[in-house]
Amino acid sequence: MEKKALLIIDIQKDFTSDNARMPVDKEQADLMITNLNKLTDRIDPADTEIIYIGNEYKKWDLLNVFRNFASIEGSEGAQLDERLHKVSSTYFSKTQGNALSNPKLVDYLRTQGISGLLISGLKTEFCVYATVKAALKKHFKTTVLTDCIATTSEKKRQAMIATFKRIGANTLESSQICISSEKE
Repeated sequence: MEKKALLIIDIQKDFTSDNARMPVDKEQADLMITNLNKLTDRIDPADTEIIYIGNEYKKWDLLNVFRNFASIEGSEGAQLDERLHKVSSTYFSKTQGNALSNPKLVDYLRTQGISGLLISGLKTEFCVYATVKAALKKHFKTTVLTDCIATTSEKKRQAMIATFKRIGANTLESSQICISSEKE
């Protein structure tokens, strides 16, 4: 049986809270978090590892100006949204859009025998897209959870779902994820 990992990307206060520095659409964020919580509450960790990933930009990075100083390493805004059910302590930071740019994450996935990735998070057209492209290039079986992604508008989100299909990723809603214990 294929071992999978659920990547929960960048669901951090600076993107999802009422005081977010780079907010995504509030309705999308709320629905994404609700759907992820339902999914993580029913996942069997023996079959699917849950991995949280967060942006942690260095304080003196000049690009912070363009990011409205969001998600600075060690800041309150870089913390995961407190509404997320924390069902795993596995966490990897990143400083680029692509979550797989962190070699420690890739090594971890390989040493755990993980060959399938369920991808969720934000922003759909940046970090999620970059991670999906990298996952496909690294030959992971890649599935985007369409009701567990968010960005600044529904039009952008729908366009990216079409793009994910076009580039070869599977797309499913979180309710379509079959958990092995549900089969028994």
